[in-house]
Amino acid sequence: MKDLLINFHGFLSSHKSDNAVEFRREVISKHGEVESLSPCLPDNPEARVIVIEELIRESLKFHRTIGLVGYSLGGSFSTFT
Repeated sequence: MKDLLINFHGFLSSHKSDNAVEFRREVISKHGEVESLSPCLPDNPEARVIVIEELIRESLKFHRTIGLVGYSLGGSFSTFT
């Protein structure tokens, strides 16, 4: 089982933003043994929490350790969760 690092994008941003793309590129180049994920999250805060909780629950089945990071509002959600 590999470790997983999940990056949460900010409000009105995207999993395809420059920050998310750069995050994945850096994780792959510097920590190839760690999987990375930048999921597409809804803008609605309540829906976002539900998606994040389900994502973590499912990821725990396949990964030894999960780290959470984010930028802007995504950073707040990474510490809340």
